[in-house]
Amino acid sequence: MESYLRGIEGGKRALVEGLRKFVANAAPQLEEKIKWGNLTWTARGNVCWVIVYGDHVDFGFFAGAELKDPKGLLEGTGKKLRHIKVYAEGDIKPREFAALLKQAIALDG
Repeated sequence: MESYLRGIEGGKRALVEGLRKFVANAAPQLEEKIKWGNLTWTARGNVCWVIVYGDHVDFGFFAGAELKDPKGLLEGTGKKLRHIKVYAEGDIKPREFAALLKQAIALDG
């Protein structure tokens, strides 16, 4: 995990660390792994991920299309996947993200 984190540019590393802290607090039962070169959290199956891009970090859900999203945070048009673009630490909304994460865990497996 440390080599993965060292490879992330400083500003985005802080966003990844913020999302790691959020998931660890909101869903400590999830297992953190590197899959497909990205940070992924699993339970029975894949639940959510973080992907680092040039100007932001995506926090995504493997069953995102099935999640109720009253705040309209999720983006994407794929059959299943949805994500939230995180540009700054203030974009990490623990209450709203936790509601989505709870649903994603309930849909897992």
